[in-house]
Amino acid sequence: LERTPETVITHTVQLYSVSIEEQTENIRGWLISARKLSFSELIISKPRIYIVVTFLAILEMSKNQLITISQNENFDDIEILPFEEVIENKTFDELMENSHTADTEEEIIQE
Repeated sequence: LERTPETVITHTVQLYSVSIEEQTENIRGWLISARKLSFSELIISKPRIYIVVTFLAILEMSKNQLITISQNENFDDIEILPFEEVIENKTFDELMENSHTADTEEEIIQE
């Protein structure tokens, strides 16, 4: 019996540098100019890690009441709008500052 030579399989790993904070800032900037976004617009032709981080940034912004998100039916596109308070009397910068302060206070309380 003769053995066939083993095939060496190589795989290249690409490193993408994207953070939730960075995506939060990007979404904030896009909302200032567009006032309304869809999730599909944000992720067109993007790598999987970018899609996941963008989704997490949207959830974090919603939790901090910076944006309102809605979806009509399962698997429909997600619509992203600035939170009403942003439009009425506060800027994104003020709300972002408040949300970071709240996060820091929450971390201190948990310790």
